Amino acid sequence: MTRNGTPQGKHYLVLVALATVLALSACSQVRPNAVSTLDNQAYTTLTVANAAIDQAKAELTAGTLPAKATTTLNDAIAAYNVARAAWLTYRHTIEALSPGSVAPADVTAQLQSSINALAAAITGLQALGK
Repeated sequence: MTRNGTPQGKHYLVLVALATVLALSACSQVRPNAVSTLDNQAYTTLTVANAAIDQAKAELTAGTLPAKATTTLNDAIAAYNVARAAWLTYRHTIEALSPGSVAPADVTAQLQSSINALAAAITGLQALGK
């Protein structure tokens, strides 16, 4: 189906692609307040995911994504919430440690796992626009 001569979801894909490019360039730059490389990667992933979720909401409201996208979008939002909570736990844990200490393995693993799940959920959103 097309809308104004543009395939539905095409605008969404362009925006997600742009966000991905920006995220990749941001990954090479460490934020000044990042407590670790993982913290920096998690922050970047959360930022890009938030933008993709907001864009998907707008596209769904505008009718350029199919109604079945609601489930995928809700899954992405849930994954975002879990990943953000894990990121905040990680940061609070690091900030409570003495300088030079390393975060406990379980906290680090939880953050990495939730960020991976979020990336998979966002990939699911990207697939909707194809």
